[in-house]
Amino acid sequence: MLSIRWQSLGLLALGLVLLVTLLWSERVTGIAAGVALFLFGMGLLEQGMKGLTEGRLGSALGRLTDGPGKSVVFGFLSTAVMQSSSLVSLLTISLVSAQMISLVAGIGVVLGTNLGTTTGAWLLAGPGLRLSISAYALPLLVLGVVLKLSADAWLHHTGRILLGIGFLFLGIAGMQTGFQGLEAGVAPGLPGADGLPGLLLAVVTGMVLTVLLQSSHATLMLILAALASGQLDYEQALGLAIGANLGTTVTATLASLGAHGSGKRLAAAHVLFNAVTALVAVALLDPLRLLVDVLAGLLLLPEGDPLFRLALFHTVFNALGLLLFLPFIRQFARQLERWLPFETGRTAQPLFLHRTATRVPSVAIAAARNEIQHL
Repeated sequence: MLSIRWQSLGLLALGLVLLVTLLWSERVTGIAAGVALFLFGMGLLEQGMKGLTEGRLGSALGRLTDGPGKSVVFGFLSTAVMQSSSLVSLLTISLVSAQMISLVAGIGVVLGTNLGTTTGAWLLAGPGLRLSISAYALPLLVLGVVLKLSADAWLHHTGRILLGIGFLFLGIAGMQTGFQGLEAGVAPGLPGADGLPGLLLAVVTGMVLTVLLQSSHATLMLILAALASGQLDYEQALGLAIGANLGTTVTATLASLGAHGSGKRLAAAHVLFNAVTALVAVALLDPLRLLVDVLAGLLLLPEGDPLFRLALFHTVFNALGLLLFLPFIRQFARQLERWLPFETGRTAQPLFLHRTATRVPSVAIAAARNEIQHL
């Protein structure tokens, strides 16, 4: 109930923001409409991917996460393919809550999903903002609608995916157009102090945006579009990206409220990992910027291009956080078990069946089977 209440408050706040922008400026309304289309497309894409992989992703996660390294790789690849860290994280919390995979494996998957989200920044910084992709949107929408009408499950979910990509393209085009129209009338940058206070303001702003939009991809798209049009400077964009990374923990935290103790531990691990990674990125911002410049030269990225450098920075600080945690993942899991103890000895209480376990049919069936054996 609490998670539903917070989600409703977030949607209400977002609706009020959109209403204010509608009354304030036609150009800003165009940006807001682009964000709405982008979010709608992300939702359709996630539904289509979930439908295509229903049961398969959960069973694959159980088989391919018997070691921390394999768990990280699985989390990275699944998030890179599905472009939804929330879907992979929520499924992982469900599996850990039902004790179908270990806490160590779940932490590894979460670490991998964080690195997997960086692939979206590269896609947005590259073809997403540099090509006229709106021309491809309408054919994808038409084909998506046709396939979605099919009674065949595979074609139906493929149609959802194509519709999602089409709306993503329309949303990106809308945000591009809106920011280009603001170039003459809006001063670049966020209001606030320079230096560390300004950086912290950008981090908090990025986190709040991600909480409201419920999508780090949407936040990154806004950041990249504003950066490309000159509405943000590079350092502010870095702070916003750090905050977007931190804001992704909210969805997992809300989902864990109805989870088994192990699911709560995994959500706590997600929050701690992202918080420590954000602190390290803020503390080492100048060295990381220098490292990004060096790596950009080695990778032959366009000189002085802020979009690719932002995507590279997003990858570098997430990889740094992964390197800090991965060697100590088993000790981290044991420490979480000490910090968050829970009672499992009473057979009168459900050990495997919890609200998060019922969200994925294959997980619910396995949890029910385990619960019957336990009783």
